[in-house]
Amino acid sequence: MGWIKLDRSIENNWLWEAKPFSPGQAWIDLLIMAAHSTGPRQWKGSFLTQHRGEVFTSMVALADRWGWSYKKVGRFIKALEGDGMVRRGDLPKGIRLTIENYTKFQGQGKANGRADDRADDRATSDNKRRDKKVKETRARESDHVAVDSAALDEEIAKLWGVS
Repeated sequence: MGWIKLDRSIENNWLWEAKPFSPGQAWIDLLIMAAHSTGPRQWKGSFLTQHRGEVFTSMVALADRWGWSYKKVGRFIKALEGDGMVRRGDLPKGIRLTIENYTKFQGQGKANGRADDRADDRATSDNKRRDKKVKETRARESDHVAVDSAALDEEIAKLWGVS
């Protein structure tokens, strides 16, 4: 497998606005909401330190954001905890969700793709080797499908009734 960089601005895309969210979309949304760096944050009238990979929120806010019931959000968070994906803590009038392995998967890389630490360099090197193998495999395959992304975008917009 591998990983992708996903710009947080996806939450401003019309596709992201459709509710209710799927569980996978809710997970990605938590990753988007997570702090990318450690620093002070105002939360409900108090200043708290929010660490990299933490989300300050409330169950009610998540229910509203995802178009889910309060109980469904609770079950989802509990399932993520059970799978070791998040660790839940309390905040005044809210919850603190810590994304497990956030730094491992997000790295310390900059938006322009340059890695800041050796772990990212090793991961990049591994990905390049994997990518090379994938390209070689694809080159051996004779069936290729060309996709016109502009036409595909138009078709998707028509299906969703978006101009």
